[in-house]
Parts: sequence; C-alpha cells; structure tokens
Amino acid sequence: GGGFQNNRCPPLAAEPRLQSSAAQMNYQGGGRGRGRGGHWTDSGRGSGRGGRHNSWNGRGRAPPSDSRNGGGAGWDEAPPDTNAALRVLAVYEQGSRIAFACYNEESNEIIFEDARSSSGTDTERVVGAVLAETQPNLILVSNRVIANAPLLECLTTMPVGEEGRSTAMRRGDGNAEAKSADEQQQQHTTGESIPYQLLKSSAFEPRQCKSVILHKLRVMTLMSRAMSGHHPEDFSHSQALSGHYASTQAPSNYHSLASVIDFESPTLVRALGALLTYLRQTAFRLEEGFTVTINNIRRCPASESFLRLEAASFRTLRIFATDHHPLVANNNVKGRSYNQSKEGFSLYTLLDRTKSKAGRERLRQWMTQPLRDAAKIRQRHTAIDLFLHPECHPAVSLVLERLSDVVSMDAILMRMQRCSTQPNDFLVLIRMLDAAYAIVSTLSGDLREKAYMLDREAGFNGMADDAGGEGELNKELYPSVAYIDDLLRRCHVPVTRDLREKMIAVIDVEITSETKDHVIINWGYHDELDRAKETFETLDETLSEVGRQVLQKHQELISLKVVFLPQVGFLISIDKRQHNHDEATNTFPSVPDDFEFVFTQDNDAFFKSDEMNQLDEEIGDLDAYIKDTEAMVVSNLEEEILEVESELRSTFSALSDLDCI
Repeated sequence: GGGFQNNRCPPLAAEPRLQSSAAQMNYQGGGRGRGRGGHWTDSGRGSGRGGRHNSWNGRGRAPPSDSRNGGGAGWDEAPPDTNAALRVLAVYEQGSRIAFACYNEESNEIIFEDARSSSGTDTERVVGAVLAETQPNLILVSNRVIANAPLLECLTTMPVGEEGRSTAMRRGDGNAEAKSADEQQQQHTTGESIPYQLLKSSAFEPRQCKSVILHKLRVMTLMSRAMSGHHPEDFSHSQALSGHYASTQAPSNYHSLASVIDFESPTLVRALGALLTYLRQTAFRLEEGFTVTINNIRRCPASESFLRLEAASFRTLRIFATDHHPLVANNNVKGRSYNQSKEGFSLYTLLDRTKSKAGRERLRQWMTQPLRDAAKIRQRHTAIDLFLHPECHPAVSLVLERLSDVVSMDAILMRMQRCSTQPNDFLVLIRMLDAAYAIVSTLSGDLREKAYMLDREAGFNGMADDAGGEGELNKELYPSVAYIDDLLRRCHVPVTRDLREKMIAVIDVEITSETKDHVIINWGYHDELDRAKETFETLDETLSEVGRQVLQKHQELISLKVVFLPQVGFLISIDKRQHNHDEATNTFPSVPDDFEFVFTQDNDAFFKSDEMNQLDEEIGDLDAYIKDTEAMVVSNLEEEILEVESELRSTFSALSDLDCI
C-alpha cells in the first residue's frame, strides 16, 4: 500500500565511500512492499518507516585512504566503513535497449555493456549477468528507470548463487567464509540489496554525455597503445622541427575511444556519460581539469557469447531493412500514433516463418545477437534437422498450428502487477496455456520418439548400449532427444499444467468472452457465490411477492413497488400523486405509521418498513456481494499466477525459441 516506498540498503559494512564536498548524497535501495528500518543521519540514528536510509555530509577533502585525493579534515560523521572500494554502476534504458557503465575503484577500470532485450526475461538475464560481473555497491539511475518498478527491483537486487559467491571470495570478502549456513541460505533465497541514487536528467543529456566522454575521459591503456608505434627519439626529433607534434600526429581521443565504445549507441553514450559526470563530482573531483583517468575500459564479459555487429554492418549486409511509405510526408510525422514504414526485403524477411509475434521478436533478437558458442549453434542446427525430417512433419504441423496462440507475456504480467488486468488477459492466458499443453504433449510424445529413432539411425546406435538406457540418455549420443528434453525442462510442465487446470476451473471462458466487462466465475467453484447468484436470479419474483404481502397488509395503499438501491437497500416506492402528498409539510397522511420516509424523486416517494429492513438483513446488496466475491476470486487467481511468473516466462520463452526453429 502507498506505492513503491520500501527503501532497501545492504549492511552498513557494504556502503560505498562518499566523497562529495558540497552536496549531501542520499543512497536509497529500490523495492516494493512495506518495511521498517533505521534512519541514519548526521546526528545519529532514529526510527523511521520504509527501510534503512543512509545519509552523510562530506566536508573538506576526501578521506586519507584515498591515495588520489590525499588527507584532509575528514568527515563530520564518517560512514561505518570507509575502506570499501567504490563500484558504481550507471544504467540507462530506452525502448528495447539498455546500457550499463560501471566504475571499479579497486581495478581503476570501467566495464560497460549495451544490450537489446525483447522481453522482461531477456532484461532480467542481462541485468543479472552484469550485476554478477560488476558487483556494484551503488546504482545510478534516471527517471525512466525509477518509473519502471520491476526493472528497478531487478537492478537493486544482487543475484545470488555460486557466481556471486565466487566473485565475493575473489574480492577478499572475509565475511563470505564466516557466514553461518542459515545466513547463507537466507541470502541465497532473497539476494543482497543494492542502494541506488537518482541523477538529474541533465546528467543523461546526449550532447553533454558525449562531450564528457571525449574531453574528460583518459584511458591509460588506449593512450599507451596509441603511442606504442612511436619511438621516444621520434618525439624529440619531431618536436625540434615542430612544436606541435602531438597535436598533428597523435591519434585523436575520439578514434582511440571509438575502437572500444560505440558512439552510435545513444543508450551507451548516456550511461557512460552519466557515470563520468558522477565520478567527476566525487572520486575524481580533485584531479586536474576534472578529468577521469582510468587504467582500462572494456566490455562486460557476460556479452562475449554474442557477436557484436555495428549498425552499419546490419545495413550493408541488409540483415534488416526498412521500407518507408512512398509519401515522405507520412514518415515520422509528429503527433501520429502509427508508423508508415515497414520491414522491407532483407535477410530477416526471408528467414521469418514464425507463427507468433513473440517468435518474430525472438528471431529478430537472434539475428541482432548472433551466437559465438559453437555448441549452441550446433544445437540449433540439430533441432532444424529434426523438424525438417519427413517423418516428423505430422507432429511439426500440430506444433505450428498451436504456436500461433502464443503471445508475449510481458504486457499481461505487467497489468497484473499494477492491478489493472482486463478480462481478455485471462482468456488469452488460458488460450496460451492450452497451446503450451498441446505443444508439450506433442514434444514429449511423437516428436521425442522420432528423435530417439533418428539419433540411433544417424550412427549413434553402436554406442547406445553405453548410454545407460533411454531414461538416462547421453546428450552427445542423442542430440535431438537432448534438445527436446531441454525444451521440456524450460517449459516447467507440472507448473503450467496445474495453472491451466486451475484457471479452467475458476473462469467461465464462454460467458466471460461474451460479457467482456468482467470475469465470470464458474458455477460450482464458490458455494456462497453460487447461492448468491441463485438468489439474485429469483430476486424479481421475491420482491413481487413481498410487495403483494405489504399491499394486502396495508389496504389503504393504492399501489406500490419494492425496489433496491445500492448503498440504500430495499425500499417501498409509491406514487405520491395517488396518496395525498402534502407538499407544504412533505407528509403523506394516508401512508401507514410504520413507513419511514426516506426521499422523493420525481413523482415517486420512497419509504423503509419492517419488511424492507428484514430484506436488508436476509438478502442485502446481492449485486455488490457477487461482484466483490468475484473480484476476490480473481485477485487470488492473479496472486497464484504471479507466484509462478518466472516459470511462465521461461515456458513461453522456450516456445518462442521453438517458433524460430
């Protein structure tokens, strides 16, 4: 409740060293939910809701531990740990691209990454790989990231596992060995939180970022590499002839940096520029000219599994092409919600035989990020050979027929997280789960049997006896079967099967698709809801019978109606023109004494009576009760769906891969 305000921070021993002389640096962790924690200020610690918040004011020079900045007056109130090396990560997201730039004070280098993600699963994978490699203790974000709550939560949660633990051991974290088994288990399941800081929008301004990179970044390895072709004697001789040898002969900073940094990527330029802007105000604020001098700059090793291609290469090789509308005025017109351009003749259009939008997006991602791993490439080739085999065509046709029902899960899950789900979202999800169930059944049945037979016929049957039986197949001996088994593992068959059965048992698909305004619960799922619906269906007859009884009891009344009004309850309605309405006193002399006047509207007067009070107690607001109960059932179903969010994303990501094959 109350929005995303739970500010999470790691233990104080892991706080970054702060080196600002003028501004107060506030570090807040991201996350959702509720929390109670301490509030650290200059004057000490006080209680406060919303998690732990750390704030220090740095005055004077940097701490003596910083060899670059020298000694000084120190801190008014020093952080609990002033020896932690600064590892600050800047992140910028725009559209389907996300870029990272991390400065590691310990190695005095910058690690960067610029990736394209077509879904939330891809983004989570890229973020996890970058965090595991860089191990940051501070995240620099823009307003775009703050507005994206799931991305912010992913960025501020350190991935756990053996990779993160081994990285901590390499960095000399003695606490990693000292932790008890319970503490390690808790950290393994929850993950350590990383504080973040919101930078001004000006820090991500493209021109400023590019200017800072070109004029304030000095990379020692690039400088030494640029000068390695010149002998020192050449410099003295050249300088004797011309006083400006360096300005005319030395490579420019742009060409040196362009050999590593893609200046055509706006996301990377903004992330790196924002990082340098922050470093110039903190760690490098005492350096001459406010320059940032580092030892090395390199791409994150997590991205080395893909071949890096520049935009010019895609255009030259015509991997992708855009055909614009013949009328140039229709292209990129401001204020229009549609684009007149489309994918033109290219390698992508030649290879695109996908059946779903998710498959098309995945194929584009594959072609944007070609694999470098030979084993994964061979695995794809094995799958293609399997599905193209004539004996597999009937099963493949069934799979292709159901792949058209697979759509992207991101939009549906995002609406569920925001509590703005539409009835059609559940219908689409049920249709997707049905398709997944049919595809999995085909894969695990006919296709797997065909794959097993084809692998044996391909020359592996001589070694089949060493495989340990069909239940324990060797991946090298049965590559086609191994590919299908890997797909089935990623599909999380038990989870998706149980969720499908649950949704079919809860939602009346036929009536929900007809009404389209709210989700209808199946008859027999909720007993109290069923009884309320039965009573509501016969409510007209019930009210007519009660009206006849009241009219017989009070024969002085000419006519009446029993009506129901939300928030008011059951009322007796009479025509005031037939019952001697005194407009001066607003009274009805001919109305029984036990009738309690409520209000008048047009020519009708409304009253409460003992019979109406009894209806309020026995029946109540049936319409509101039915809607509230159905909303509660739907909300519980949403919670169950979100609990298996990772399994769902993995399942439909696997089906997207299958669509590309």
